[in-house]
Amino acid sequence: MTRPPLQLSQLREIQDRNLRNADVKALLWEIRRLRNVVWQVSENHKIIRREWSHEVGSRFVAIEQTHMLLQDEDVIHTNSI
Repeated sequence: MTRPPLQLSQLREIQDRNLRNADVKALLWEIRRLRNVVWQVSENHKIIRREWSHEVGSRFVAIEQTHMLLQDEDVIHTNSI
């Protein structure tokens, strides 16, 4: 069973509880960096999906699988990195 992704508000609560913990601070920065990567991949995916459909007129399985993977990420729906 997988856990749902942490919401941005939950990450901020963790940060507020651990202001002096350098390890937690480093991990939260890494999470922020990775959220940014996921958001950028999502934006690129939208462009690739649109252009593929325009040029080829059909769907490509790898593009659709990427879409499905990204749908579970909170950062995609909130536009908050």
